Amino acid sequence: MTANIAREMRWHKEQLPSDDGESMRHPADAESWKRFDEDYSWFAQNARNVRLGLASDGFNPFNNMAKPYSIWPVILVPYNLPPWLCMKDQFFMTSLIIPGPKSAGNDIDVYLQPLVDELLEFWEQGVPTYDASTKETFMLHAALMWTINDFPAYGILSGWSTKGRLACPACNEGTDANWLKYGRKHCYMGHCRFLPPDHMWRKRKNLFNGKEDHRRPPRVLEGSDIEAQLLMLGDVQFDVMHIEKNIFDNILSTLMNIPGQTKDNINSRRDLEIFGFRKELHLKYDGERVTMPHSMYTLHGEERKKFCEWLADVKFPDGFASNISHCVSVRDCRISGLKSHDCHVFMQRLLPIAVGGFLRPDIGLALTELCTFFKGLYVETKFTRVDRNIDGEAESNDGFKIFNQKVRPIGTAGNRQLSDKLLTEATWYILNNCAEIGPYLEEHYEKCRVHNPNSIDRTHHIEFPTWLKKRVQDQRITNPLDVADDLYALVCGPERWVASYTACIINGKRFHTKQRELRRRTQNSGVLVTGDENTNNVDFYGVINEIVELHYMGWRRVYLFMCDWFDVGDPRRGVRVDNHMTSINMDRTWYKDEPFVLACQASQCFYIKDIRAKGRWFVVQRYTNRNVYDIPSVPRVVEDIDGSTSDDDAYQETKESYDYAPLQCDACPVTTPLNRDDIEPILIEAQEGSSSVGQNLGVEDFIDDDMIDFGSGDASGDGENLDEEDFSTEDESLSD
Repeated sequence: MTANIAREMRWHKEQLPSDDGESMRHPADAESWKRFDEDYSWFAQNARNVRLGLASDGFNPFNNMAKPYSIWPVILVPYNLPPWLCMKDQFFMTSLIIPGPKSAGNDIDVYLQPLVDELLEFWEQGVPTYDASTKETFMLHAALMWTINDFPAYGILSGWSTKGRLACPACNEGTDANWLKYGRKHCYMGHCRFLPPDHMWRKRKNLFNGKEDHRRPPRVLEGSDIEAQLLMLGDVQFDVMHIEKNIFDNILSTLMNIPGQTKDNINSRRDLEIFGFRKELHLKYDGERVTMPHSMYTLHGEERKKFCEWLADVKFPDGFASNISHCVSVRDCRISGLKSHDCHVFMQRLLPIAVGGFLRPDIGLALTELCTFFKGLYVETKFTRVDRNIDGEAESNDGFKIFNQKVRPIGTAGNRQLSDKLLTEATWYILNNCAEIGPYLEEHYEKCRVHNPNSIDRTHHIEFPTWLKKRVQDQRITNPLDVADDLYALVCGPERWVASYTACIINGKRFHTKQRELRRRTQNSGVLVTGDENTNNVDFYGVINEIVELHYMGWRRVYLFMCDWFDVGDPRRGVRVDNHMTSINMDRTWYKDEPFVLACQASQCFYIKDIRAKGRWFVVQRYTNRNVYDIPSVPRVVEDIDGSTSDDDAYQETKESYDYAPLQCDACPVTTPLNRDDIEPILIEAQEGSSSVGQNLGVEDFIDDDMIDFGSGDASGDGENLDEEDFSTEDESLSD
């Protein structure tokens, strides 16, 4: 281990910012970390003691998915390191690889035993270790803080069954589970328990399970409660992206009505009959003819084709996501081959737009709120790091910032002359956005206020460049040392000949002109300029037409984006803003006489076709780069031994990249039917529809993870005698 890495192992204690406790930037900000430090102060005293996370899951190492095989790597992750290092593969410790061909299941304990023994040795005795940063040997201890996995793997690692009647580890014995007779699985109800006591939805029994629910939420279990059930080591963290993928797969399969994968199938409709919910979706019996009504939350025929066509045309910025259009077959109306990150992007960026264009508003809102929930689980952060899009190095760290933009132009420059109008606008914009000449701007503005009170802004705009040039030249004659070279170069103005580019990289993002990306599968021309008090906090959206490099004396350069700005001043015809997204009309432009923006001022956004509206309406998508972190730089508590310093320029992003408003509940929630009358219902085959609602399944058809012998009898009793106000679970009916 190098001295730098050894020093970074103390980052969580020496450099982690201490704020109001509201920001979660690192596991050290978590309550469990702080509580662990209080309980085991001897461990926390030495920042070099290692906090570990254990991650494991099964995967198929072969390309041929038809060949079943499951191999389980067990990886240890050191959380002492800063967030931009601890999740890099070079710091992962592959402690075990459990071979297939089948999952180890509950026998995983046998494979983990050697690892457990070593972790106990690290915890109790410690291991002598050399610290390269302090040039000393110390006794290193380690603690396993968390396991990281999806829900099924959590069941295998923890020993708590994540299936069956008590599948929720948080609710524990308070899990509200019902057995689905035809689906042959448990469903989990009782979510109204978590609402405020006076919430109106607690009384809306027709919207849920047919009962008013005034119960309190399940009691949060303490450690002593868990130990009383089973001695468990460590805590658990869930792999959000993996869980998100599983949920998305179910949503997409149901939305596209994929046979064999959709959750809206014959068995689910039969279970609805048993519970008495949503009667409009029940199977319809007409003699021997059985039909299943189409639901409002699935796409059919031409709708699926339009959805796939829209998806195939979506473009993302470079490095943001893979080319999802490769996973779409418009001809077959099929979507397949999505990876975990594709599902993540689809769930949070595409699904809210798609459901708004095809589904009823109340259904679309419910799915959009679900997407909002997952988006809130991800921390949008920012920390300047070297990435695949490396900015050009600044020529100097001193002088005017406007001459030190870190821009790397791409491609061959084209030289051209700016027209008088464009040159005047570019010069004014640069002067007006140079912070170092702020006092001159204020002085001249006050002069215009006195001498031209009827046209202050216009006079200031026209006369300031000439006034400033004369003012600085006079100062240079009388007091040459008071005029910096950058100031003199700025007031002398740029050359008329400029360099023009079609692409550049700045702030770790790749920008293209609109013309350059016409035949590309990526979209990098969208720009966003965040508003301030001078613009009434209005954000401006546009696309880049040209990237201009202006030359000043002394080899100084200024980079500008020349853009088309969309009309965000017209809330009806130009921009539409709701609680979840912002749409702009690309047929309407604004500020045609002011096309410029400094390259360093522009953030990148991209646009997705808004299928909710006719015309060229597009939804604005803001985003931050991957591998950037919101960690303000903090001086080290202890002095560095080797004298090396960090050049990372860190700053905090004060505004979230996507602001979703919470759902507002109406006094009368939507209770409209969920069946479609515009499409002929599906005719059920005689073999599939022959089972009646009150059919006996027998115990051989009952699937339960607890493997309990329930004896003979009906799995859930006669459906015809089921009381609407008293829905018993599978186990309760059997115990009777």
